[in-house]
Order: sequence, then structure tokens, then C-alpha cells
Amino acid sequence: MKEKPRFPLERYEILKKIGEGGSGEVYKVFDLWEQKELALKLLLDRSVLRKFQDEFQLMTGLQYPGLVQAFDFGYTEDERAYFTMELVEGPDLYQINFKKDFKKLYQVALKLLVILDFIHSQGIVHCDLKPDNIRFTKDPFGLKLLDFGLAEKLGSSVKTKPKGTLAYAAPEVLRNGKKDERADFYSLGIVLYELMTGNLPFWEDDPLKLISCHAEKKPAPPSELNPSIPEKLNDLV
Repeated sequence: MKEKPRFPLERYEILKKIGEGGSGEVYKVFDLWEQKELALKLLLDRSVLRKFQDEFQLMTGLQYPGLVQAFDFGYTEDERAYFTMELVEGPDLYQINFKKDFKKLYQVALKLLVILDFIHSQGIVHCDLKPDNIRFTKDPFGLKLLDFGLAEKLGSSVKTKPKGTLAYAAPEVLRNGKKDERADFYSLGIVLYELMTGNLPFWEDDPLKLISCHAEKKPAPPSELNPSIPEKLNDLV
């Protein structure tokens, strides 16, 4: 059963809500002009409008097979900003068991490295790499990296609230230091570690203790938790 639309938009038929966060919601919609399904991101917190606009501009400037394409930016009748983008409904990395299919995981790792190499070449750091921001697709490339809501320019050290998901974020991202390619590669290493072993390299209920773990501790090698991990994949992480 379809949810009733919560806001009027002439061009888009609201099908259902598919996600939400601290500042907005994401809907699956049908574009009546183009006759295709899309995702629509709606901003609820007007205090971050500039960041929302920046996210749209960034996405429209990053054209690559492993990235989501953004299409249309606008405002609802009650002046809430939104933008539409490619709808990606494939499973995320959490929904696949990689602990024995290491060949597939190695292919995923290589594709993510290619995507990161591209966005870094465009002067962007993603800052929020985690399993549920990576989804499989049916197109030739096979997967897409989602959600550039926390992305920043390479080398940025603007003082804002700590960014990213604590379990996956590099220390400099959490502590608002200068951000470069290494922040994304660090997060990718944690993603691969978790998918290979079923465990995060660090976990604490106390956020401050978790941040300290990222900065000061060295995790056990993945092969100690899962001896069947191939040497080249263990060394990559």
C-alpha cells in the first residue's frame, strides 16, 4: 500500500519513504515527466540548506559509473528544498555474506578503490564510507557509492561538528583535522575488515573511548579472527 504524499509536488508521485536521517528524508518517487522511478531527498532542517545545495552540486559534477547521478533541484510549496537522483535498490554490503566468498569481496574492494581514486582526483573526500552506503547494482560496473552529504573538499580542515559514523571514521575526520585521501582509505579498510571477519576492529559504547581507539590502538589482523582469509586480502586491509 502506498503512503500518502506528505508534500505536494506536481512532477513527482510519491511512492514510499525509503530512508531518513537527522536533517532529511528520502522517498521513492515516480517522475511523471520522464516516466521513471527516482529517489527524492527532502531537506527538513533548513539550517543546513547550504550544505544540502553543496551536496547536489557535488553530485551533478561527479559523473562516474560507480556513483549516483543527481537530476533536479527544487522547492516544495512550503519552501522545503529537495533534489532527485538515481534510484538504487540493490542490496548493500551488509546483506551479502563475504566471509567465505573472498573472490567477490576482493572485486568489491578493487571497484571501491577505483571509485575513490576518481572522487579524490576531483578534489573530494567522501567522509562517510560504510557498508550501508555501498549498494550492488545491475549495471555493468556492479555497485555504487551513495550519500555525499558529509563530503568535503580535499584538504579541508573547516571546524564543524565531528563527521561520519564513529565506527568507520578516520581520527582526523572525527577530530576535525585536515582531511585527505587517507580518511576514505581508512574507512574502506574498516569496511573490508568487518565484512571479512564479522567484527569491527574497534568498538566501545562510549563515543570518546571509540574515538581514542581509532587514534591510538592497532587492531588484530583479520586472519586472526578468520584464518581462511587469503593472504593478499589480509595484507590489503
